[in-house]
Amino acid sequence: KLYAVRSANMHKLLGDLRSFEKTLSCFTFGDAMHLTFKKDADNNVSELNAYLAAKGQQQLEIHEIPAGIENYFIKISETENE
Repeated sequence: KLYAVRSANMHKLLGDLRSFEKTLSCFTFGDAMHLTFKKDADNNVSELNAYLAAKGQQQLEIHEIPAGIENYFIKISETENE
């Protein structure tokens, strides 16, 4: 599953998302951060919301979105760089 995440402070959001223990990948994509979790779980989004609120993030938006071909290319590129 792929999620688009936005907040009032997008620069800080990238670091906060990457430091969340359940994050598998996070990258900037247009006006949002695209995020995947290590494992699918019903509580991932609610835990992420609580984590980001505790980090001081405001005006949070987290939505599941369909993955596009660009997302697959970015994933392949990340895998090659590991």
